[in-house]
Amino acid sequence: MPIHALPPPPAIQVLLGAEVWAGDGELRSGQAVALRGDRILAAGPSEDVLRKYPAARRIELPGGTLLPGLIEGHAHVLGLGLMDRQADLSAARSLDAALAQVSAWAARRKGWVEGRGWDQNLWPGKAFPTARDLDAVTGDRPAALERVDGHALWVNSAALKTAGITRATPDPQGGSILRDAAGEPTGILVDAAADLVAKVRPAPS
Repeated sequence: MPIHALPPPPAIQVLLGAEVWAGDGELRSGQAVALRGDRILAAGPSEDVLRKYPAARRIELPGGTLLPGLIEGHAHVLGLGLMDRQADLSAARSLDAALAQVSAWAARRKGWVEGRGWDQNLWPGKAFPTARDLDAVTGDRPAALERVDGHALWVNSAALKTAGITRATPDPQGGSILRDAAGEPTGILVDAAADLVAKVRPAPS
């Protein structure tokens, strides 16, 4: 294609008047973002960006907020939303504290007891919790609590029963069912083993 036949480059646009989140956790006012097509050319104080691109088309966004579309390729957006509907165990520094939080959460809701964020490495002894521990505060309601890293699920006896997990259940490929000295499931399901319970949990609405 001859050079004279090439399409002109996209016009430069400057977005003004919105608060800008630059990735450091702070929203800043008085900022601007210069764009050409699908590329960001500059971001910073409005006067600096306008000085650099004085002929750019200006788009005012008063009261708006500008956020980067994709700044991290490993995101769990759905999980983030679901966390608001589950017991938050991230602050628990002992098994008893975690159980107290589960009990308080369960008292306000019906159905499955769900939670996330526990980390036995922050508890005295650092031992994994068990289904029996959870049974004490959940009774016959199925309970499933995801570990802080998402790689283990702590369930109670009712959840094990609902999922049909017994000593005869083999470890699935890519996961493991932790067992006690007698070979009985302890209530900790690692990685793909958690899918055995996920299949019988109610789907989020």
